[in-house]
Amino acid sequence: MIELMAKPRRTLLDHTNDALNLLDEYWQENRRLWPELARRLHSSEPELYRAARWALTAHDWGKASRKFQGKIVLNQRPGVFHAPFSAYFLALSQKAQAELGDWLPVVVLAVMSHHSQLHQGSLSGDKISGMGNVDFYEQELARLWPELKGIPGRISGSECKELAESLKSYVLEMNRPGEKLLLKARYCWLHALLRWLDNLASRGEGFYPEEKSQTAVHSFNQNRNKWQKQTNAIQEQAAATTAPFLVIQGGCGSGKTGAALLWAEKLWQEGKCERIIFTLPTQFTSNSLYWDLSEKYGFPAGATGIYHSDIDSVLRQELEDEEEIEEVRYFNTFYQKPINVSTVDHLLYSLLHSYRYADRAFGNLMTAAVVFDEIHYYDQFTLQKIGQATSFLRTLGIPHAIMSATIPGVMREQLQKLGYLVLEQEQEELPLEIVKAREEMVSAGEVNQELLELVAKNRECKQMIVVNQVERAKKIARTLAAQFPELEVICYHSEFTRADRQEKEQLIRRRFRDNKGGVVLVSTQVCELSLDISADVMYTELAPADALIQRFGRMHRRGRTPWREECGCCYCAERVYLPDDFRYRAYIFPVDWREPRTTLPYTAGLLQLTWENIPVAFSYTEGKRWVDAVYQVLPRLENEDMYRMVLEDVVFGRTPRERYGDEEAETSQGAFRVRHSEVITVPTVPASLWDEKDYEDRVIQVSLGKIRRSKLECQWLKGVCILNNPYDNKFGYEFNV
Repeated sequence: MIELMAKPRRTLLDHTNDALNLLDEYWQENRRLWPELARRLHSSEPELYRAARWALTAHDWGKASRKFQGKIVLNQRPGVFHAPFSAYFLALSQKAQAELGDWLPVVVLAVMSHHSQLHQGSLSGDKISGMGNVDFYEQELARLWPELKGIPGRISGSECKELAESLKSYVLEMNRPGEKLLLKARYCWLHALLRWLDNLASRGEGFYPEEKSQTAVHSFNQNRNKWQKQTNAIQEQAAATTAPFLVIQGGCGSGKTGAALLWAEKLWQEGKCERIIFTLPTQFTSNSLYWDLSEKYGFPAGATGIYHSDIDSVLRQELEDEEEIEEVRYFNTFYQKPINVSTVDHLLYSLLHSYRYADRAFGNLMTAAVVFDEIHYYDQFTLQKIGQATSFLRTLGIPHAIMSATIPGVMREQLQKLGYLVLEQEQEELPLEIVKAREEMVSAGEVNQELLELVAKNRECKQMIVVNQVERAKKIARTLAAQFPELEVICYHSEFTRADRQEKEQLIRRRFRDNKGGVVLVSTQVCELSLDISADVMYTELAPADALIQRFGRMHRRGRTPWREECGCCYCAERVYLPDDFRYRAYIFPVDWREPRTTLPYTAGLLQLTWENIPVAFSYTEGKRWVDAVYQVLPRLENEDMYRMVLEDVVFGRTPRERYGDEEAETSQGAFRVRHSEVITVPTVPASLWDEKDYEDRVIQVSLGKIRRSKLECQWLKGVCILNNPYDNKFGYEFNV
């Protein structure tokens, strides 16, 4: 009689018991959560626990094959499928059939998938059937688990294939969308739990304290005095409600993030969630909030996670060991931490099979509270996808909040009809004046003289210039650097390498939070959302009303009046370099909406409507009026294609390559896309930085039209275009356009 092994130094029984002990510890510590989760999954607490316990008990039974055990004894990599055979044994168990009821197919599917996400081609090819007959130590298995007494000692790959096909038929035969969505919710929750506890049992260290929700919430409470000097009305309302669907509407700097955290804490106390997921529109703003969670809100670093396509460059600022970076990236991918930050793109990709861990992420959504931090209303393509996502969340009972300063009235009314509680800023502040400039910022290749004079006049201040296109940002930044060498000019846009972008982001945060002036940020709209920095004066190109309001939120944050001597806010008190009679002003420069290329990425009609309704002074109320005048038609908050794809990917569905394309690409090139652009971009690397062995972090997406207009030739290697074009880390590429 042999002793069955799960790993070279761990028996199958010990590893299974490790996982079951972790389950019991986790179940006890989160006991407030299970009644609510059972309600969402149309089940009961005992049924949830039995499903989890059976999945963990059975997940490695397939390792009892003679071939697997022979490899383990020789300390060799097994290279043998075991999950399908584990699922097969579980499906045979009469005890499991009796105890699990309608959960049986869900548990079998979770066991079958605990090493890889399933898709329509899983276990259907020659690879599984070609395994032929596989012999098992069936008596040893039955000795450890008597419920397996009488199982066969030989199973063929074809029998596992037949089981998989029967499960595919089980899913396909479901006709009602609600039934399919419930199956996806149950399956993904169990799939995520099984894979997580199996991971923890395998590493042999159990739960790290900072990975627990209790630790994160305790740290949050311990550090409130760092950020919550005085609770405002909107935060008090958020802290008192457990409304599952929430709208938090207030001006920039009104404490919406703090309100969302207080709401999530209340939900946690009431057993409505065990993690919070913040989603933001850009990588830049995601990075900024991620850093703020530790620096401003006091969460321990191990309790917070971040994910987007450029995550490695963020993690390398915190970690040096590449294996540790890989492990942190892995767990961050599927929202495993108590506090998570990602782009909204990643959340949407998680609802269907857009990447290999999407089902784990979906499973973790089942015990999360989700916060959508700002939404672009002018971007109807993405807005439809976000609206469809909130529809799924409502159906599943997953609590979520929409935070914004710019929700149009027609949309706010629709959200209220759908059951959202709206919390709105009560204080009326007038932080800045608005001035309409006469001419464009850049015309005929030259920078507007009015802009140059204003920059010179305000040279002692923190100034921000926001434009709509990369080449205009470069032109203005180069001109300012040449004419005002005494100023610190920071140019920020999408055409920098990852390392250069990260360095600039840190510099922007530092210089726009310190108490020294003499700095000018020239940026595209990537900086406009959810970024906690504050400028003294702003010059911006015309953009849609909601985008402009977000840009204005990056200046004189928490300001009460445009006059410094009368304001009394914390920024006015700290910025001693400003004269007492200083007035906070935002200048809006027109664009030539007769020329379509000039208005991109916006439409001329939207810009013209925004220009015609610009207020003289800016306040929260004036901003609402402005947005309501521009957006009078309710946008569509659903997307039929996304709805269909999510229900196709209930369990098996499509592969990540079909849904997304190349997993290394920054944006999807597959069937499901979150964003739409009229501009075709290609991956490039500056010739001066090209290294065939180390080029991934130097890739820059550039408009194909821009390359052609510059009459540059592309030398394609490794799937990227090597551009023999000047590049520096101050301004980026130098194109002749």
